[in-house]
Amino acid sequence: MKLPKVQVIFTLGYLNDKHDCQMREKDVQKENKLLRKANESMQSTLKEVKSRTQQKLQITELEKDKNADEVMERFRGRVKGNEESLQIIKEQYLKLQQVYLGRIRALEESLESIRRRHRLFAKKRKQEVDNFYRDIEGVKRKTRIYDSYLHRVKRLIDKNPKEIIGMCNK
Repeated sequence: MKLPKVQVIFTLGYLNDKHDCQMREKDVQKENKLLRKANESMQSTLKEVKSRTQQKLQITELEKDKNADEVMERFRGRVKGNEESLQIIKEQYLKLQQVYLGRIRALEESLESIRRRHRLFAKKRKQEVDNFYRDIEGVKRKTRIYDSYLHRVKRLIDKNPKEIIGMCNK
């Protein structure tokens, strides 16, 4: 009676852990998607800034040809400011990317840890079930031995009932 209860407890524990693992994996996947979306958003912003900077550079070159040194000096300052802005954005992007990559790595490590625990619980559960079945086989074997013993005793009683009654009365 106690062995099936143990098996039920282990099975419930296993299923709860498996469910928790699946829920955590879903959460990790959701967070990973959000991080990737943020990453893509920053990439598009960077591309937009880059394209605007390139457009401004083209305009600068046209005006440089028209107005010579005076215009050239004025737009050089603007280009430098845009490059500094772009550099600042790149640095911020790299910092943010490192933060998100660190989070992704931490989540992946956590997920792997959960998976290892899940495999360990599954292995323990399988061992318990195997032990349970071995115990059942041992009980069946002993039952067969006692059953054959009882049949032999019954045959002896059936052959010489008076002699056995006499032995019991002494």
